Amino acid sequence: MNVAGIGGTWGGGKQKLEKPQAETGKSFQESIAEVSGMTTQELMEELGKAKEELYKKAQKGELEESFQIGGQAFTLKEWDKLMDSFDSAQDKLKAMLEERMEQQKKAAMQAELRNEDEEG
Repeated sequence: MNVAGIGGTWGGGKQKLEKPQAETGKSFQESIAEVSGMTTQELMEELGKAKEELYKKAQKGELEESFQIGGQAFTLKEWDKLMDSFDSAQDKLKAMLEERMEQQKKAAMQAELRNEDEEG
């Protein structure tokens, strides 16, 4: 099966997907273990650790609510940080545009003065 993306195929060329689990006869855990280079036991231990960490955070009230925006999810802190960086970039762009407009005005005034000097 080929994977197509925007403007052609994803990754610059045709990508082949692995056969579905039913065709390979491997379980999901076995497939993931094969790809990650970890044994099924190691993967299960890592998942257990992650679940325990989430459980502890939930008990302490440290989990933040996240919101789905397009293809990504953001917590309020992450969203605020993203908006701050966007606002900063927008402010820099605005300052650059204002500076350019001033330079163009000065250049236009100088050209106008030169034309007046040449005529007079």
